[in-house]
Amino acid sequence: MPMPSFYLALVFLSWVDWLDGPRLLNGCVSRLFFFSPASFLLYLRLPRVDGGCGCVGGAGDSKKEGKESAELEKYWQVVRSNPADFTGWTYLLQYVEQENNLAAAREAFDKFFSYYPYCYGYWKKFADMEKKLCSIEKAEQTFERGVAAIPLSVDLWIHYINFVKLHYKDKEDYYTKVKNLFERAIESSGQDFRSDRLWDMFVTWELENKNLKEVTAIYERVLQVPTQLYGHHFEKFQEHVKTHLPKDILSTDEFLQLRQQYMESMRKATPVGPPGQSGDEAGTAQMEIDEDDGDAPPPGVDDAPPPGVEDATKEDTKALKNDNEAKYIRDKVVEKRRELFKANEAEVGRRWAFEEGIKRPYFHVKPLERLQLKNWREYLDFETQNGNHARTVILYERCLIACALYEDMWMKYIKYLDTAEPEKVNDVFRRACTTHLVRKPSISLAWAAYEEKHGRFEEASTILAEMEARIPDLLEPTLRRINVERRRGCPEKVEELYRKCISQTESTSLKSHFAGKLARFLHKGPRCVGERKETLGAVSV
Repeated sequence: MPMPSFYLALVFLSWVDWLDGPRLLNGCVSRLFFFSPASFLLYLRLPRVDGGCGCVGGAGDSKKEGKESAELEKYWQVVRSNPADFTGWTYLLQYVEQENNLAAAREAFDKFFSYYPYCYGYWKKFADMEKKLCSIEKAEQTFERGVAAIPLSVDLWIHYINFVKLHYKDKEDYYTKVKNLFERAIESSGQDFRSDRLWDMFVTWELENKNLKEVTAIYERVLQVPTQLYGHHFEKFQEHVKTHLPKDILSTDEFLQLRQQYMESMRKATPVGPPGQSGDEAGTAQMEIDEDDGDAPPPGVDDAPPPGVEDATKEDTKALKNDNEAKYIRDKVVEKRRELFKANEAEVGRRWAFEEGIKRPYFHVKPLERLQLKNWREYLDFETQNGNHARTVILYERCLIACALYEDMWMKYIKYLDTAEPEKVNDVFRRACTTHLVRKPSISLAWAAYEEKHGRFEEASTILAEMEARIPDLLEPTLRRINVERRRGCPEKVEELYRKCISQTESTSLKSHFAGKLARFLHKGPRCVGERKETLGAVSV
């Protein structure tokens, strides 16, 4: 059956829309596409610009694409020639954001984070871009990468939590998902001196869900953490206790224990019998009087009224008793936490001057002032001597965000871990040498020496080989690698490396130097005289 002319017209108009590439491919698919099966098929045949995941990538006609590619390449050339040009990176990232080109953005952000993973603001930008141009799932994956790269970033955790609260509120596991995310955030960054916003946000979340006992538990945790607003948390806790009934905010065990204490105190405080007579003796005497009393009223006259019809006097007495009980329990709850608060206040006081001296707690490529560096060193020394291990590690990690480009700070941390937690030394070396201090040889050489010291010759040789690739104009890694291979008993590898040095160097004097070194090495080894002469003769002067 021939297609009606009306549908043919719609197909034609849809075809015209298809030719309008920029408007279509920027996500504005014409409504005409869904008026007929034929036009919908045309839509399915359209080329997609998705960066490889079916997401909108932002593009246009071939001329526009060519112009964008040329512009993009100019920005890339700057950072390829000098990866340390932080401003060049910011221009590149700004460009891909403006163009809404997701494929280009992913490439740029991924490369940027390989050099500067501590820039939490750019993790937020990248996640927002994934959400806008691709999907909620991809944005969540980006957030996960971000908090793995900089787990101490309170700001990034808060942004991530708000993202989940907004986009998962209709899911069945909404509460559990957000709760688990809060717990992860607290575990990672809750010990930071400036983590108060995260703690407050956690409390507010549980209050919104009417989990009053969870709120009490959170306050009990934060009252033991030295934070900037430590006093604010104690004030809010007292307000929390005053506002709600004890049985609603305390665990069952604590509530029953405190109530039992109240009952005991009331029993001891109730005066019965004449002075000098114990409570038990008075009770026995009263029973004897009751038994001998012949004027007792007839049965039923003095019986208690049925439930619900108690007289006003007894109701008032019961209410007063409950008020007294609640006041007693509240006072005990606050008194117990006040001890935690005072101990925490003392810890805050010991650190306050150091914390006030930290003017730039975030990462930046600009050098820190000398006073800032001095303050960090003194603070680290103080925490090492006076704090516990967990708190000391947190402070070192905070320091290395602000001082990521300073070798001595990394080495200070490594020296501490070598005695306190040696299994983590390799991870710190790896972060320093492969990300933050790629072009600084001293710490990489120290890493290789550390590996060799612990008998891991292969790892030491690999580290030095990677240094050769990163800094090809530096001879020290090659010489160190030769010595590592010599000490591990690999003469063939030593000879290979010497010959590599001779062939690759352009300096005649260096060729002679390495040839002499190789000749001496062969002289000491099981090689013939002819080979030694051949080695020396291979160098043309």
